[in-house]
Amino acid sequence: MDQYDHILKTPTELKTLAIDFTDQLGTGVTISSGTVAAVDMESGATTSGTVLGSTTATISGNEARAVIRAGTNGTDHRITFTVTLSDSSVLQYTVVMEVRA
Repeated sequence: MDQYDHILKTPTELKTLAIDFTDQLGTGVTISSGTVAAVDMESGATTSGTVLGSTTATISGNEARAVIRAGTNGTDHRITFTVTLSDSSVLQYTVVMEVRA
């Protein structure tokens, strides 16, 4: 099931967004890999190349991380982390990023 949080950033900020999947992992299950995608919520256009440092999530323990950057003032982006687990399960977590100056 998708989950949604909201974050606010300025067009010039560059920071790491970390999603903790600990509460969703079974005993002994780990994150094997992850991807990240971004979409403009108004137009539906893919914005991964503009607002993400990479579409491959960095995995650190039970967290998936991505660098978020840029964005046009006044736009909202849906950022979706998709992680594959050691038991072959797939989880998603979605964050709405609001870009405001």
